[in-house]
Amino acid sequence: MSSDESVPIMARFENSGFRFSLPVAGKEQPNAEAPLVVVLGWYGAQDKHVAKYSALLNKRGYPTVRAIMPRTAVFSPFLGPRRRFAAQLLDFLDSLGTDMGQRRLCFYTFSNGGGFALEQVDWLVHNSKQYQHLASRVAGTAFDSAPCYMHPLSGASAIGHGLSLPLRVFAVALFWLGIAVMLVVAPTRPWAYWRSMQNLRLGSKSLYLYSVDDPLCDHAKLDELVAARRRQLGASEVAAVKWERSQHVAHLRCHMREYTEALFGFLRSITPA
Repeated sequence: MSSDESVPIMARFENSGFRFSLPVAGKEQPNAEAPLVVVLGWYGAQDKHVAKYSALLNKRGYPTVRAIMPRTAVFSPFLGPRRRFAAQLLDFLDSLGTDMGQRRLCFYTFSNGGGFALEQVDWLVHNSKQYQHLASRVAGTAFDSAPCYMHPLSGASAIGHGLSLPLRVFAVALFWLGIAVMLVVAPTRPWAYWRSMQNLRLGSKSLYLYSVDDPLCDHAKLDELVAARRRQLGASEVAAVKWERSQHVAHLRCHMREYTEALFGFLRSITPA
């Protein structure tokens, strides 16, 4: 697909919250087999933040779609808003035309803001006839600071992250109210999410990028998850890089060389020769 062919798509969805971008033109011919990377941003991210990852991928020849789940959907005690967001994302992927519509997909997920979307994508492509044709196209999943085990205290920290003090107090108060509602409406939600991550059916390969000192992503629980996934899929199918010191959803900035080597090595492993 040429850049000119992408214009109608961009115009059609310019207000949808989904953004499609093509590889940057360079000396090398673009790889028609490179997977389309779906970048799922974290809670509190703005498009300019997630766009940096799209730009990095575009420079290496990978087309991307990027999306950020609305805050209200992330912290809703109900599944409906998250599932609707995931369905809209899959509709968008289906709209991208013949070339992109045939490519393999890689979901590149940040924190639980992205993880919640991925959970619903997994459910839809395996349980909804409308989206089942997409299941075979998913080649792999990459996780940055995700998935995060849903400890209530870490959730309260996450929702206040990056806000001014008055807004943080208000947001945290709403969060605890939401927790109270969830305990009544969906008391098993944290465990259901973690089971979804343990039994993810999207692709046969995964990459996990995380750190020991991340206060929002429990590395011990993620260690357990990686070990369980390796038992399920095979040790060679599940890659992981764990740093002693880094920052939540900022591992790229803290460990540029190691991060990019791991990410692009993983993407090469799911790209047909």
